Amino acid sequence: MPPSNLTISYAGEKGPVFWLALRTGILTVLTLGFYRFWAKTRLRRYYWSAIRPGGAPLEYVGDPLEKLLGFLVAVVFMAFYIGIVNLILMYFSFALLNANYAAYALSFLGLTPDHLLRPVSRPPLHPCPHPLAGYPLWAGARRVGL
Repeated sequence: MPPSNLTISYAGEKGPVFWLALRTGILTVLTLGFYRFWAKTRLRRYYWSAIRPGGAPLEYVGDPLEKLLGFLVAVVFMAFYIGIVNLILMYFSFALLNANYAAYALSFLGLTPDHLLRPVSRPPLHPCPHPLAGYPLWAGARRVGL
């Protein structure tokens, strides 16, 4: 149980975070978006290290390479899904319905996003190989017995 009198402070400044965001934004544009994962990681590390519960800074442990690999896995999965599944749906819809308008509607069912078809109770798949990659650590957690 965390202590009730734990003070949380923010030690960040506007200037350094502005220049960090500007630099990483320019690099993201120059690399056509591939630097985005490193930019987010650097900004999150700055923000989390500036937040200090009980005087001890948080530590962001996300790895940009894991985020990039998770994104690439998601892209490959979606390309497979849209390509193969939609081809199968189109084949069966045209074969069974013989160029009916319902066949065209059924073939577009494969393009429906997963979150519209998934029940609310089922959590989304996490493409990142490390399940805790996006969560911060708190160095003071060991001291207060959390």
